[in-house]
Amino acid sequence: MKIFFLNPADTTYSSICESSASRLFIQYSCIENTEFVEAKSLDIRIVAFIEFLTVLLFIATLRFNKSSTEMMGKEYDEASITASTYSVLINVTAAHRFEFNEKYGSKLDA
Repeated sequence: MKIFFLNPADTTYSSICESSASRLFIQYSCIENTEFVEAKSLDIRIVAFIEFLTVLLFIATLRFNKSSTEMMGKEYDEASITASTYSVLINVTAAHRFEFNEKYGSKLDA
C-alpha cells in the first residue's frame, strides 16, 4: 500500500495516485488560523525567555560557588596550618659547614 502526501498544486504524482495500483490517496494542505500561529509563536518566545533566564541563573550559581569554594579553601588552609606544612631548604656552603664545625664541633661530640 502506498500513501502519498502531496501539495495540491503538484501534478507530478497524479499518474501514480490515480493508477489502479494505488489503493489510497490522501491529499493534505495545512492552513492554520492566524491567532493559533501567533499563540504558538508567543509560547515559543516565552519558553526561550525562560531558558535564557535559566542559563543566566546557572552561570551566576557557578560563579558564586567558585568564589565561595575558594574562600572556604583559604579559610581551611589558615585554620589548619602547622609547622610541618612547610619545608625549609637551607643552602649550606662548604665554608658555612667548616665554620660551624669549628665553633660547635667539639660541643656536639661531647
